[in-house]
Amino acid sequence: MKQTVVRQVKSSFTAADAVGNALHVKFTYMDNKTSIVIFPGSIVLWLLRHIPVADTALVAQPPQPVPMFRDEWYLPGTPRVLSVQCKQFADGVRMTLETDVKPDLNLLVNAGNLELLRQVFQQYAPQLVNIDGL
Repeated sequence: MKQTVVRQVKSSFTAADAVGNALHVKFTYMDNKTSIVIFPGSIVLWLLRHIPVADTALVAQPPQPVPMFRDEWYLPGTPRVLSVQCKQFADGVRMTLETDVKPDLNLLVNAGNLELLRQVFQQYAPQLVNIDGL
């Protein structure tokens, strides 16, 4: 049986694709590798309803993210998130992202990165439409 790889998120960078009703998120992991995934608007809005708001006074600021460059924006084969499963722990959340191209992406997101992701998603939320009704 193949072992599940869980990537620990160090930081993330988010950019909006208003035409595609999606957010592109570039995750940087503790080993300094990166990956980009596309979150459809309906999943972003669903996550916003379910990610708990952290007490920002108690949350450590994540390191500066690796920016997303123009040539990375339109990479063919960039996985699109189909569904998300989350399991909350005391110090963060494990997110399993089911994608259309690759095997599931398992992320361990600490409280600081989770709060930053929630805040960035919240900023982009008015530009997104819940097409799937999630």
